[in-house]
Amino acid sequence: MAKKYPPPPARVPIAGTKAQLPTLDLHGFTTDAVADAVDRFLVKSQRAGHHKVRLITGQGTGAVRKVALEWLKLGGFPYSTENAGSFIIFLED
Repeated sequence: MAKKYPPPPARVPIAGTKAQLPTLDLHGFTTDAVADAVDRFLVKSQRAGHHKVRLITGQGTGAVRKVALEWLKLGGFPYSTENAGSFIIFLED
C-alpha cells in the first residue's frame, strides 16, 4: 500500500512583509543558470528603484544557494539571511 503524505501547509504572504518585496525564486534553476538569472534580476530591480529584494534558493542540496551566495559576494552585494532558503539583498541607489 502506498504511503499517504499530508498536504503541504498553505503559504499566505502577510501584508507588509514578504508580499511587497520583488522576489526571484530559483527553484528549478540549474547551477549554470543561477548567476545570470540573479544578475538580470538585480539590475532590473535597481533600475526600477528598489532598495531591497528577496532571493529564494530553497534548501535542497545547497548547490544553488552556494552559487548564488558566491555571486553576491563577488558583486559586493550586502545581504542578510531571511531563513535557510532565502535572503534579503540590499541594493544601492
